[in-house]
Amino acid sequence: MSELSVVGKRSPKVNVWGHLTGTARYADDVVLPRMLYGRLLRSTQAHARIRRLDVSRALAHPGVVAVCTGADMPEKMGIMPSTQDETALAVDKVRYVGEPVAAVAAADEDTAYEALSLIDVDYEPLEPILTIEEALTREDVKIHEGSGRPANVFKEVHLEFGDVEAGFAAADHIEDGWYFFEGTNHAAIETHASVASYDGDGKLTLWTSTQVPHYLHRELEKVLGLARSRIRVGRATPSRTSSRRASSRCARCAR
Repeated sequence: MSELSVVGKRSPKVNVWGHLTGTARYADDVVLPRMLYGRLLRSTQAHARIRRLDVSRALAHPGVVAVCTGADMPEKMGIMPSTQDETALAVDKVRYVGEPVAAVAAADEDTAYEALSLIDVDYEPLEPILTIEEALTREDVKIHEGSGRPANVFKEVHLEFGDVEAGFAAADHIEDGWYFFEGTNHAAIETHASVASYDGDGKLTLWTSTQVPHYLHRELEKVLGLARSRIRVGRATPSRTSSRRASSRCARCAR
């Protein structure tokens, strides 16, 4: 049998040298001509109705190009097809401290930050739910109204494999209990950032620090109402950054 060139061999990661030497290019490294800077205004309330959201002062601030709210992008989205209950920006109410309420695009980062302080939000505080156990028993306080699910159940999944009763009958020892896993998070070396370019031909290109470009591709289609064929989610490579036409409008958004 001839020796294989890949199977059974140690292969180096294709992007290891860029990360090792600091030359790897991330979304936050991308700079495009005439780039605008985006910042998000986040909720200060854990659970509240948005009674009033006035962006007029921010929009009139020198250097501010655009301000958008949940009313501009009310389309529901979500990673799983069965759980489409998120919006890009809060619509009508907020559900956690830090939920994005409005977005500002400005000529520079300082101006974008200044504009956030000029947005007036009037909240009507609602009773918060602070534990999963409480959420599963509260029919009177709904995090998502109109979900059709009991209490605050997000989704319910039942998995059964094999003959459980027969397995118990044949077991030498049976242990019954509750087990909780607090969860873990990976330590990504890339900061959360996105850079977008919308060309004159109606095509959108996005560079972002996402793990799943196809999920983002799908959600952008829904939220922006733009055909998927006109959306490109790309990696942070220099191949297109130097060839943008002067007419392009670009924006950088950091979270």
